[in-house]
Amino acid sequence: MFEESNHPKISVLIPVYNVEKYVRRCLFSVLNQTMQEGVEVIIVNDCTPDHSMEEIFEALRAYSGNERGEKMSVRVVNHDTNHGLAVVRNTAMNYATGDYVIHVDSDDWIEPDMLEKLYACAMDTKADIVCCNISLEYKSRQENLCYPYKEEQYKDLLYIDVLRCSVWNKLIKRNLYVNNKISFFPGLNMWEDVSVTCRLRYFSQRTVVVPEALYHYNKQNTSSTVSQLSRRNIDEQIRCASILEDFFKKQGKSEDTEFALIVLYIKFESKRGLIWNAANRDVKAWKATYPETNKCIWSYKALSKSIRLTLILAAIGFPKLACWLIDWNHKRRMRDLL
Repeated sequence: MFEESNHPKISVLIPVYNVEKYVRRCLFSVLNQTMQEGVEVIIVNDCTPDHSMEEIFEALRAYSGNERGEKMSVRVVNHDTNHGLAVVRNTAMNYATGDYVIHVDSDDWIEPDMLEKLYACAMDTKADIVCCNISLEYKSRQENLCYPYKEEQYKDLLYIDVLRCSVWNKLIKRNLYVNNKISFFPGLNMWEDVSVTCRLRYFSQRTVVVPEALYHYNKQNTSSTVSQLSRRNIDEQIRCASILEDFFKKQGKSEDTEFALIVLYIKFESKRGLIWNAANRDVKAWKATYPETNKCIWSYKALSKSIRLTLILAAIGFPKLACWLIDWNHKRRMRDLL
């Protein structure tokens, strides 16, 4: 435990569910950080049915801190029933006491100096949020996703992607959550981080980037929610877009042209799985959901020109051609990943 006068600088929050193949690597990457002093680790077990917790306790038994005798504080919290990722993240936040918090998903891992570099940047810049680039880890290849800027502006809220909207590549002031009453929405387990990071990024006085890929995002875990996009997941994304639309209205941004486009884009992206995902394709539902967003497709500069052109084809009455192009492109990308 930490002394009251020496409370944690960082709380690392780790959700656990069905990750026995990966969780030990994740936990070791956290426990072996170059920054040990002033770090607390909070692990939340969401009633995992596998041997994830056994893997965790074995890793904890092997943990002895660094050569200077510094050691992180570790706390394990167990849910009585399975609640889903959003509630797990809220539980972890409720136990967090650090000045800053960072989420690390239990099938991913981080670079040994990630905490040290992000915290040093936070101290130097006085930023509310410090982000880093990420490395996508496929079976036989690696791909880095990098921020195109060093400091975020409001217009960058237009980008709804894994780099900008995930909670796990961001060191965030805990008071940014607390003072603005921001939490995860129970039952919203797809885009649960989008619903939170968009609001945090809006309220942040300063959001900066450490231009290094310090977070490794595991793309091999086929059991993860993101890997298995279902119709329920898409419906949760659509619900998230509605939540964010209400949020921006409450902030008095309804008449702001820049924010109006941001809201349209978020709504458009939320429904894209209805046409982009062949397993759950429902073109009629895609056209009927947030139909006003289909009129502004060319304005969504966060999407590539080819994606915008393909979706314009679907919107103006050529859905079969659009779906053929989507499926062809998907097969080509899958070949490239092998």
